[in-house]
Amino acid sequence: MKAFIYFFFTFFILFNSCIRQEKTSFDTASLNQKVYDRNMKETSIQAILDAHKGEKVMLDLWASWCVDCIKSLPDVVQFQEKYPEVKFIFLSVDDTEEKWKNGLTKYMDKFDVKGDQYFFNTGWSKDGNNAFVNYIGLDWIPRFILVDETGKIAVFYAKKINAASIKKQVEN
Repeated sequence: MKAFIYFFFTFFILFNSCIRQEKTSFDTASLNQKVYDRNMKETSIQAILDAHKGEKVMLDLWASWCVDCIKSLPDVVQFQEKYPEVKFIFLSVDDTEEKWKNGLTKYMDKFDVKGDQYFFNTGWSKDGNNAFVNYIGLDWIPRFILVDETGKIAVFYAKKINAASIKKQVEN
């Protein structure tokens, strides 16, 4: 029985890793997804990326309740120190504005994390209300997406900021 469970688990992981589609661009609906800055001013993913055209941009999807997200912050700060040319955009999937803002103070400000902070007022929302989350197939946070200087996705899926795929693209 243990052998069967091991085989099934291994097959499931391999199958899932094979079917993940590495996208190189965002669709219109995901770019039009609304997000809110610290002052709750509405903007879109498109406007954020347009403001950083010509720069490498790291999108970091996170939430204040996510233990792995919080544990990753020292690595994020180290990465930012090593690669200051990479601009960070943090996209929170917290359930409420209050939780997000508390998380900003408790974690982002505490660790002196650099970057622009935004909040999806839909939370993680797997029910279709968040086109960006749905398009990227968000299944884990933290989730890192590297966008190159031309606005193309250079790394579509990374769970750790120090992933080899990210380092390779940033150092090119």
